[in-house]
Amino acid sequence: MKVIIVENYEEASQEAAKIFINQVKEKPNSILGLATGSTPVRMYELLREDHEKNHTSYKDVKSYNLDEYFGLDASHPQSYHYFMYKNLFDHININPENIHIPNGMTDDVDAECERYDELIKEAGGVDIQVLGIGNNAHIGFNEPTINFEKGTHLVQLEDSTIEANSRFFDNIEDVPKKAITMGHIIA
Repeated sequence: MKVIIVENYEEASQEAAKIFINQVKEKPNSILGLATGSTPVRMYELLREDHEKNHTSYKDVKSYNLDEYFGLDASHPQSYHYFMYKNLFDHININPENIHIPNGMTDDVDAECERYDELIKEAGGVDIQVLGIGNNAHIGFNEPTINFEKGTHLVQLEDSTIEANSRFFDNIEDVPKKAITMGHIIA
């Protein structure tokens, strides 16, 4: 593992964007694992700027998002589906068929989780993954008590995660209490 130490958020975003851009240039059919939240926003801005300026192509890239709130429709402004289109997908030339985000409105969570894991396995696994660590040390929506031996799964969000995410909603009661998140995937 290579550790890159930077001075601030801007430098971190620039380094992360550089890594992703190089990945896509070196392997145009890369499998990208993407995340949402405040941390990757600037990186996504830099990817958009590079695409516009340097024409880095995403047409053969496949993306698999880390997670999605359970019970939020894709059109909801706080869904991660909405977030990804607003912050990245609407601004690059990725094929919509190559965009994968867990279905937070599924009627069969177990089948959705199995389907998502199978899609990732069929793609050959993720080449590079964006991860963030939440205020209580959750990764994706895997709360600190989650067993990482699971694949994609439904999680009950901790009160601290709900409270931290309430800043994005009108009030805390609107924050979903569950989410679908990747766990350990073996390709």
